Amino acid sequence: MENKFVEELNPKITSIHYLILTKILRILKMNIEEKPRNKKDLNILDVGCGSKPYKELFNPYTRSYIGIDPYIGVKAEICAPAEEIPLNDNSIDVIICTQALEHVRDYKKAINEMHRVLHSGGVLFLTTHGTYPIHGAPNDYWRFTKYGLEEVCKNFSTRNVIPIGGIVLCLFQIVNLFFGKLSRVPVIGLIFKPVIILNNIIGLNLDKFYYNDIMPINYLIVANK
Repeated sequence: MENKFVEELNPKITSIHYLILTKILRILKMNIEEKPRNKKDLNILDVGCGSKPYKELFNPYTRSYIGIDPYIGVKAEICAPAEEIPLNDNSIDVIICTQALEHVRDYKKAINEMHRVLHSGGVLFLTTHGTYPIHGAPNDYWRFTKYGLEEVCKNFSTRNVIPIGGIVLCLFQIVNLFFGKLSRVPVIGLIFKPVIILNNIIGLNLDKFYYNDIMPINYLIVANK
């Protein structure tokens, strides 16, 4: 199984990224299983693919799975930016783009390119940050709101912007990232490992009991052309 050890598909309770990865995986998997149901032989494009962490989720539906990424050395078949996808109009059935839009300089052009290459009725699955620390600097340009994402995807016939993780999960995830920096010191790392595990357990469960999307940590957009 190609992605067996990819963290996105197997978030570990000891990881400082466990909360965000677990929520993204659950909600993304649920929506993928619902949308292409009873469909096979789909042409799928992974925009900003990196290591193609969610490729396995599409295995039951895939004819071809093509990755595009501007960086050499990842698992992309096509090396190109999201703003300039070198594919024909109406040539793709499904697009997945995870945790990449915030790193695209001209995100509006990228969304329009995804819309262009999708078949009529094709579906876009896109995740991006709502609240998250700067990472991948200097190529970390944007943070989004539900209303901003609805505006960006307005050319799609239908669009559903789903918050991933409410304000509680956001708080616990930021605490995790803070602990992660402290735990790089060898002795302190041994102390903080059980603290991170406890933080993950409490954060994930509190998010279920008190969910408020005033400050989502992430979003999933499901949009049909």
